[in-house]
Amino acid sequence: MTSSKLLEELGANLRALREAQGITQESFAAKVDLDRSFYGKLERGEVNISVVRLSKIAGALQMNLSVTLEKIKS
Repeated sequence: MTSSKLLEELGANLRALREAQGITQESFAAKVDLDRSFYGKLERGEVNISVVRLSKIAGALQMNLSVTLEKIKS
């Protein structure tokens, strides 16, 4: 899998998890202390993110880090 495909799948997973909780992108970005435009790029798979930041996002979604990664095909 290419790195861009990996980032796209991660972003799609994050978007689906956030939307399933009925949280807007803007309010969620503020909750995890990220700029809304950066978070939008993350959900579109346009930027990479550290594992530490991804763990913070998973915590804000009240999920284990593994849930953010489980639908990604290797």
